[in-house]
Amino acid sequence: MALNRWSASEIRVDGAGAAHSSQICRAGAETLLIAPTQRLARQLLFLKRLRGATDARHVDAAALARAEKRWLATLDACDAVAGAHAARRRAEALARLIDGAPPACTVAAPGRRLVHEGELAKVGNATVRPDYFALFETGTGTELLHASAPDVRGRLAFRRFLRVLHVEDVEVLDGGGDAALGGIDAKKLVFAKRRSLTASQGDEILNRALLLRVVCADPLNWSRGHVYSLGGDRAALVEWKAKLAGALGRRGAEWKLRFKGPATCLGEAPSGRADGAADGARRDAFLWFFSGPRGALLVRATAGRRRSGKLEWRDAWRVDGVAAAAGDDAFRVAAREPGDGRSWTLLFASEDRDIIVALMKSH
Repeated sequence: MALNRWSASEIRVDGAGAAHSSQICRAGAETLLIAPTQRLARQLLFLKRLRGATDARHVDAAALARAEKRWLATLDACDAVAGAHAARRRAEALARLIDGAPPACTVAAPGRRLVHEGELAKVGNATVRPDYFALFETGTGTELLHASAPDVRGRLAFRRFLRVLHVEDVEVLDGGGDAALGGIDAKKLVFAKRRSLTASQGDEILNRALLLRVVCADPLNWSRGHVYSLGGDRAALVEWKAKLAGALGRRGAEWKLRFKGPATCLGEAPSGRADGAADGARRDAFLWFFSGPRGALLVRATAGRRRSGKLEWRDAWRVDGVAAAAGDDAFRVAAREPGDGRSWTLLFASEDRDIIVALMKSH
């Protein structure tokens, strides 16, 4: 393989040739620096061609196949190291752009790998707002950084940093005022992301608009959290869903979703009360049951204010047991508050009572 070499006779050091000499030296240095990575790929290509031209019965055929396999593994390892370095540099650059982050939130901390980032439309109770999100992987879980959209200086205002528990299936929006969003014009989901679109372009993209739901907990206080409803065009949200699901799959040992669905909250009370029932107020709720190596977790959400249909995080509980209760579709949950560990009894009703009880008994 020919190498780029510069002999002394090729480098002029007189005043007239100083600039030319500098260009030659710089070109030579750049070539030498990139040569190792190019050499790996070129040698793999050489091995592939050599193996393809070698008869399968030849004595060297097996050795060539092993060499090609080992070279592919070497290239994969190099790509992984290069990718990790690039992600670390981008995380450090992102950290310098964020204003207002608490001291405990170190975006570029060792062991935290930036996986994906970008702008999405956050759907509120009656608003759609473009915000910025970044997805991280750690040795113990998956984290989501939420910040404001970049300002005119490119700066981001910190909002929250959460542990991702689950990402819901995307829901297709069919255009117009969507009932699930309390009549919010679904066009806002598109225009909040792409403010430069014309009306006709917006109508065309609207048919491919999606809504994505992400369930997150506060890593410092598991009783608090957030349920994100994120909007945007199909390509962006499909990519985000794939990145989130992939990260959770690689770090899925922490919490595994066992059940999700609507329920009616019949009440709650400290477990010392004989009836174990609650205040008697019936409230609609949405439940996610998770199981993990440290037990089971119940996340409860309520419908958003102004009847927007958006789900809002209410609380989370460590689950000690689930059993059927008296009354149609009723079931009782023995739970503890994640913070102080006080025991409570939660009473719910759901058409899926038998499924919930069976799943949680087997966790």
